[in-house]
Amino acid sequence: MSNLFSTAAFLDLSLVQIAGVIHISPTYFANLFKRATGISPHQYVIRQRVERAKLLLLKIDLMIADIAL
Repeated sequence: MSNLFSTAAFLDLSLVQIAGVIHISPTYFANLFKRATGISPHQYVIRQRVERAKLLLLKIDLMIADIAL
């Protein structure tokens, strides 16, 4: 996955915004993304957020409520 998709900024972008950057429809982008990765963009974002939260819980002395935000 390219660096764009692994950055925190990507996780805050909407499907419409991402598709707009590459000048295609959101539906077409979602279909291409799923074909390439095997999961939907939404599932990818959720997985990335969970992985990031897991790392934060292991490495940083923050409360779970703080990490959830």
